[in-house]
Amino acid sequence: MSDARKLPDIFSRQVVVFDGAMGSLLVERGISHLHPFEELNISRPEMVTQAHSDYITSGANAIETNTFGANRFNLARHGLENKTYEVNLAGAQLARSVAGSSIIVAGSIGQPGVSLAPIGSARIEDLQSSIEEQVRALTDGGVDLILFETLTDLNQASVMLDTALDKCGLPIMVQFAIGADFATACGDSLEDIVARLSDYPISSLGVNCRVGPEQTLLIVQALREICELPISAQPNSGFPTNVDGRTLFLSGAGYFADRGAEMVQAGASIVGGCCGTSPAHIEALAAKIKGLARPTPVKVRTAQRKESVSVIETCRQSPLLRKMNGQFVTVEVTPPKNANYKTLLDKLRPLVAAGITAIDVTDNPMARMHMSAVAFAHLVREELGVATILHLTCRDLNLLGMHSTLLGASALGIDGILALTGDPASVGDYPGATSVFDVTSDGLAKIVSSLNCGLDYSGRDIGGPTNFAIGTAFNPAADDLDREIERLANKRESGANFLMTQPVFDLDPLRRAVERIPKEWDLPILIGVLPLRSSRHAEFLHHEVPGINIPDNIRETLAKADPEAVKVEGVKIAREIYMAVKNEFGGVYFMPPFDTFDVVRQVIAGE
Repeated sequence: MSDARKLPDIFSRQVVVFDGAMGSLLVERGISHLHPFEELNISRPEMVTQAHSDYITSGANAIETNTFGANRFNLARHGLENKTYEVNLAGAQLARSVAGSSIIVAGSIGQPGVSLAPIGSARIEDLQSSIEEQVRALTDGGVDLILFETLTDLNQASVMLDTALDKCGLPIMVQFAIGADFATACGDSLEDIVARLSDYPISSLGVNCRVGPEQTLLIVQALREICELPISAQPNSGFPTNVDGRTLFLSGAGYFADRGAEMVQAGASIVGGCCGTSPAHIEALAAKIKGLARPTPVKVRTAQRKESVSVIETCRQSPLLRKMNGQFVTVEVTPPKNANYKTLLDKLRPLVAAGITAIDVTDNPMARMHMSAVAFAHLVREELGVATILHLTCRDLNLLGMHSTLLGASALGIDGILALTGDPASVGDYPGATSVFDVTSDGLAKIVSSLNCGLDYSGRDIGGPTNFAIGTAFNPAADDLDREIERLANKRESGANFLMTQPVFDLDPLRRAVERIPKEWDLPILIGVLPLRSSRHAEFLHHEVPGINIPDNIRETLAKADPEAVKVEGVKIAREIYMAVKNEFGGVYFMPPFDTFDVVRQVIAGE
């Protein structure tokens, strides 16, 4: 352990009692849970100072600033990102004004509420800038130490700590939200946390939130065995319950205090409360531990660092990839908008009989409601006996749902995943629906790649590997091809192992773009083929669909032809593309216009 920055003297003399919850207390006192609590530092400072004062009166030796979620990411959700410094400064000043010189003020910084790329879209430099702004404001406001609390992601925590240690000289306390499995929601175990943070000069390490006193007691006991720092414990009052539409914590102050005393006896020298705790809980806790000796560290063994897993070496390669050798043909299908799936399957049977390799199943394209893509892909595979590639978007599923869906898709035998961002819900059938976008398409590819190695994205064992081929979109007609190749490199690094293009109508630009892809990447490419049905269809695609470029000569030919001749010409053009690319690239990806599946059969057969 690097030399820790020294905490104020009171921490070495006695058990230090921190305050309890701020958010749930403010809700009890009339503030809507939808209101950003940290904004009250500016608009309702008297409410914040009263909460601080009540906790001090109850016996707290230390209070936390009302700045837990006052980072620019969270504040941006309320249009307050430009007030980040102001909100944090006010929070520190309010706490300091109540605490005076005798009570410790901890500058509270919580988990930022975003995921770093590639899982999410936040950049490391954005997170660093946000933490720097918070730390500077809290320091300017007069806090005695910085408290990083309710952390769930060890990688993010490392970035946050590096930034804070570089920008201020104050002591730093760290608390993670640990579950009943002795790990964070991101899969970081106590062993991982202690081993990683041994490289940092932090001043204490502990747990808060997520679980109640009983489970926190067990975590403290385990932590004491491997940690030589002062241990902090700030559990929720218990488990929440719903009463008349309100989320309440009903656990009594006496029970909380009894378990708090046991935590001290188990090794915690810093105790307090989190969600659901009130001044009454802290008063009972302070009274219960009065006279208890401050525990000293009794580390008995060294925490073990988790072995890193090499995705490249351990991932299984999907059999579907081995088929992408030129003769591969897949056809895009959108599930029905009702429960009648058999009619659509009947339309697909002639294509299966014609020898197509797979069927691509779209995921609510254009944010319009259709049958579950996972369910329909399974029905296709079971009833038609053909491989399926599931288009999965980041729009509709949070990180938890994404893992569940992928595990279910694997169990149902789905062969491949095309990782897509997805159109926002606001453009579709239900514009009031929420778009999730917990992860990016790169992040989705990374999650699938981890599952192929038998791990979830945070490194937890899932009991055996999945076996998906992992696809991603490639636009050979991009205006900025350098940027497109750069993005492709990121997607490949995230785990993508085959590419699918938009419809192609001009082979020369396609070949020039593909030449830019390093040969050693070894990414099969499925070339998009879309039979044109009319001049109007061609003009729409050319002018209104990003990534589709139809040459002038094709559009002019279609404009001169009569309606029936146009359809014949559309099949002819598609056939020429199909024959030219099927042996040159990994295969062909047909997009039937207006669900005219027989047109695909005509192109394949040359009719």
